[in-house]
Amino acid sequence: MRYSLALAALLLPLCALAAPAAKPAAKPDPKVQRAERGNLVTENIPEIPAALAELTNRYQQARGASLQGWLGDAPLITTRFGDTAQVHRVAFAGGDRQQLTFFQEPVAVAVPAPDGASFLFRKDLGGN
Repeated sequence: MRYSLALAALLLPLCALAAPAAKPAAKPDPKVQRAERGNLVTENIPEIPAALAELTNRYQQARGASLQGWLGDAPLITTRFGDTAQVHRVAFAGGDRQQLTFFQEPVAVAVPAPDGASFLFRKDLGGN
């Protein structure tokens, strides 16, 4: 027991010498503007003015359409209707769209049959 205490007394100063010296805390750069929002950390990015965000809101609410193919002589498209994408047919350029699917879940893909009289589609079922 005396031997282990003596060994510990000799090794303790050596361990203190081998330990890395603690670095002083870095001072924040006063030129850097830092903002933290949850996991997002930004530096030197200005805040977006509320007036600009409101002005661009109408462009963010635009509805897009994806051409899926041709149903007869009319294009078959998927576009958002309400909160989900649905399949529509447009009889002629600039014409009204005719909604062909009415589901609570989005229709992801619509594939016209070779005869152009019907189509096959894939949709979610409860988020799956």
